[in-house]
Amino acid sequence: MEPSFEKAIPRKTNQVIVKKPNVDCLRIFSQQLTSEQRQDFKKKYGKIIDLLNVNIQVEGISALSQFYDPPLRCFTFKDFQLVPTLEEFAEIMGYPLRHPHSFDTIASVLQVEPNDLKSLKQNKNTTIGIPIKYLENRMKTLAENKEWELFMDVLALMIYGVVLFPSVDDMVSLAAIGVFINYKCERQNPVHAVLADVFYTLNVCRKKTGKRMLCCLSVLYVWMCGHIFQREYKYIDPFYMWLFKPSDLKYCPIVDLKLLGLKSYNAREWAKILVELKDGKVRWYPNWGEVDKVLYRCGEFTNVPLVGTRGCVNYNPSLALRQFAYPMIGPPPKESYTPFTAEPTDFAMLKRIHRAWDEVVYIGKELGPRSCGEGRGYKKWVQDRVALIKLPFQMPSNLGEAASIDPTENLEVKEIKLKLAKVEAEKSSLEDELIDVRSDYKALQFENGEMARSMEQTHKRGRIENKYLCRTKVCLRAANKELGLRNAEKNKVVRENQQLKAAQLEMKKHLKTLKRQLSEQSAKYEEMKKKMNKGDC
Repeated sequence: MEPSFEKAIPRKTNQVIVKKPNVDCLRIFSQQLTSEQRQDFKKKYGKIIDLLNVNIQVEGISALSQFYDPPLRCFTFKDFQLVPTLEEFAEIMGYPLRHPHSFDTIASVLQVEPNDLKSLKQNKNTTIGIPIKYLENRMKTLAENKEWELFMDVLALMIYGVVLFPSVDDMVSLAAIGVFINYKCERQNPVHAVLADVFYTLNVCRKKTGKRMLCCLSVLYVWMCGHIFQREYKYIDPFYMWLFKPSDLKYCPIVDLKLLGLKSYNAREWAKILVELKDGKVRWYPNWGEVDKVLYRCGEFTNVPLVGTRGCVNYNPSLALRQFAYPMIGPPPKESYTPFTAEPTDFAMLKRIHRAWDEVVYIGKELGPRSCGEGRGYKKWVQDRVALIKLPFQMPSNLGEAASIDPTENLEVKEIKLKLAKVEAEKSSLEDELIDVRSDYKALQFENGEMARSMEQTHKRGRIENKYLCRTKVCLRAANKELGLRNAEKNKVVRENQQLKAAQLEMKKHLKTLKRQLSEQSAKYEEMKKKMNKGDC
């Protein structure tokens, strides 16, 4: 007999401090970039600049953290589980750790004097970093001098320090700078570190009450909303569908969140949404989350080890198969979700993890046909898990339902209340339709903007190629003319050489003739000399 979880005593909730990152200044700086510079930024650093415009509802993050299941590294709900995965975080951040770098390396990236940078170093609560105020002033100087390449590098660095890897207020930690330099200089993917910090922070918040969530709230919020709000939008009239490829209709997660048009919920509403969330309401794999292969384990580890700025932790893809459109038939093998954590100073563990990432194992088709279904064995396993750990929040069963009409009221009041209820229902329906229309309009605006930018880039490439072709033709004509002159000079030299050779042969013949004549004259002279000597005798 299955236990009744609605009547189970809820688990005591942990107090969690969820604070929005202060990105107002970064948002102002990002608006100074032109559309082309913004595209260049995305090519270099992914979609992290779009995270500045994510409206995080911290009440939702706080409520979500209460469902975190530390040993399994997942969020356990009534009858299912959700796991933040590398693939999903990579899609949100737009990207297809080692120890912190020296100040000399950091200074070379920022193009400042190392000694000046070292003098700004701060140490707050054992966290070493650089003041945000200094980086803001640096960006103002670069914007005034129109040094946009370096401006974008510093902007990306600040997003790393404030949004992706927050630590102490008003400071960018050396750990966050290290991840940024690893990506900029060595193209090491920062998604692993972001996901590691999410799991590590959730573990800390579940162990100790009153802890602050120091991880990338923007990515976690986009991920959460992408799964718990199931409603799909049809942005394009079916009549025009033949004009588009399937890839053209795939919205990125951040755009997808904007098109949902979520209203602001309070803490109680968020708790109600998550408590009432069931298997059938989950949006298991949004169109932006589809993958062909799943990163399943690494090297000697039975799951996936991660290294973040705060420590080492694992995560379990075996619990997330439904999010990759593969069914969960039975409970996953126990060894596939064996937990571990380690401090960032545990160099032996760091070495093991780096070695394990040289032997990455992917799985895909061997998991069977694509489906988000579940088997009885897995469902029973989840229910047993819920009975063991219990769910947070005690919500009245009639929360959100309309109040019943008091039988003592007269018929007129009842009729008015019924009419009001009907008007409210019509108003809600009209509001939903308005949201749909606005979403369609925004989607079309976005599509038109993307197509216009694509056409502009195509025309720009065409103009550049035409200019290059014209320059090439001019260069070829000049080269042909120069080649003709060189050939003429060569032919002239060859003719002169032939003439010199012929003259040399003539001179040799003439010299031989002169030598022969000289020899004959000498012989005659000797003969006459002999005759004269005989006559004297």
